[in-house]
Amino acid sequence: MKVVLLSFLFEPELGGGAAVVVNQLAHLLVQRSYSVVVITTWKGSYVKTEIIDGIKIIRIPPMNLYWVGEKDKQTSPKKVIWQLVDTWNPLVYRLVRQILINEDADIVHSHKLRGLSPSIWSAAASAGVNKIIHTCHDFELLSPEGLLMGRIGRLAQEQNFVMRPYQNLRKYFSRLVHTATAPSRFVLDVHKKMGFFTLAKTRIVPNSHGFDASELQQTFFELSKIHKKDFARRFLYLGRLDKAKGIDLLCQAFSRVAGQKQDFLLRITGWGPLDESLREKYKYQNNIVFTGPVFGSQKTELFRDSDVLVAPSVAPEPFGIVIVEAYSHGVPVVTSRAGAFPEIVIDGETGFLVNTGSVDDLFSVLVKVSEEHFLINAMSGNCIEEARKYTTEKLISDYLAIYEDRP
Repeated sequence: MKVVLLSFLFEPELGGGAAVVVNQLAHLLVQRSYSVVVITTWKGSYVKTEIIDGIKIIRIPPMNLYWVGEKDKQTSPKKVIWQLVDTWNPLVYRLVRQILINEDADIVHSHKLRGLSPSIWSAAASAGVNKIIHTCHDFELLSPEGLLMGRIGRLAQEQNFVMRPYQNLRKYFSRLVHTATAPSRFVLDVHKKMGFFTLAKTRIVPNSHGFDASELQQTFFELSKIHKKDFARRFLYLGRLDKAKGIDLLCQAFSRVAGQKQDFLLRITGWGPLDESLREKYKYQNNIVFTGPVFGSQKTELFRDSDVLVAPSVAPEPFGIVIVEAYSHGVPVVTSRAGAFPEIVIDGETGFLVNTGSVDDLFSVLVKVSEEHFLINAMSGNCIEEARKYTTEKLISDYLAIYEDRP
C-alpha cells in the first residue's frame, strides 16, 4: 500500500507540531513496510525529489507570490494576494494531480494545506485516489491565521460575512475528504459545528511525544534512581515567543514569584515576535534565562533539568505536543484552560489548570508547586503513566486503523 502524506512543511525544526507529527508518521509507516511519499513545499524554483530514511520526499516550489515559510517577511498587501491565490490554487492542483497519478497512490493523507490549498483534495479525487484523509492540526480551514483569537480569529468564530468566502470554499471541498481526524475532541467539534466534513467519518488521533513504550519504561527506570524532589525550583517554557502563547503573562507572574524566592529559575526556550522585547525587558533579572530554540538531545536535557513545564497559552489550543513531551520525561505541567489543554492535563494529578489569561492564577500555582512538600515528585510518576497514552505505537495504530478501515 502506498501512502502519500501532504504537509506544507516536513522538517520538525521548520514546521512546529504538524511537521513533527508528519515526520513521525512517515518514519513509522516505513518501519512497517509501507511505501511512503511526502509532498511538501520548499523555497527552491523547481521540483526536487530525494530519498531520506526510505521516505520519498517531493518538494514543490512556491506557486504563489512567496514561499509559505517566509510569510513573516512579507508586506500586508502581498499576504492578502497570497491568501486569495491559496484559496484554491490551480497550479498546485495540476502539479499534485500529476504526481499522484505518477505515484499511483492508494491513500492521500493531508495535514497542513497552507501553501498547497484545498486544491490538493480535488487533485486526489481527480487522480482516482481510493481514500482521502485530512488531519486538522489547527484552525487554518476556518481562519487564514490558523488561530481562533485576535480580530481575524473572532471573525472566523462568528462566521462573519467577511470570512464566509474563505470558509465556504474550504467547507465545500472538505466534502471530498473520506475521513477527518484531529488530535483532540475540541478541534473536531469546532470543525463539525461549523459545517466541515459533512460526508466524512471522524476520528480523534492524539499526537505523540515521539517515544515508544520501551523508551518510556527506560525513562521511568532512570527517574526512579534520581533523588526525590522536595519542591519545584526550575521552571521551563518551551514554545513560540508569541502573545497567543501567554509568554508575556508568564514572565510577569514569574517576576513576582522570583521576588520572593531568589533560587528560582525560568528558562524560556524558543523564538518568535516577542523575543527581542522580552529579552530587553527582563535583561536584569538573572533568574529568567532565554536559551533560544533547542532540538533533539538539547531539548531532552532541558526537560531532565526542569521540575515543571509552564504552558500559559491564551489561544484555544488544538492539542499540546509540548505537554505530552513533558509527561514523557516525568515533568508535570502548569497550563491554562485554553482549547484542548483540559483534555490532556489532569488537574491536580499531572499538573494544574489555571484560568486563561490570569497572571494572579499563574502566580498562585507557581508558589503552590514550590512550597508543597513532594508534590512534584508524586506528579512525576503520574506523568509517566499518562505518557503511555501518547506513544508512537498508539499513534501508528490509530492511523493504520483508519487506513485499513478498522474500528
